[in-house]
Amino acid sequence: LEEFTKEREKFTQDLTSQKRAEELNLWLQKIREKAKIEDNSSLFFSP
Repeated sequence: LEEFTKEREKFTQDLTSQKRAEELNLWLQKIREKAKIEDNSSLFFSP
């Protein structure tokens, strides 16, 4: 029974970590889609 409890805890931690990573990736994806990126490198570097 002790081994089962340890395995269950490990499994729960793994699932929690996986879900957290998925949510972070979704959040970053949404931010990137909404971002307005302008190339202003010409203001700093002259050809």
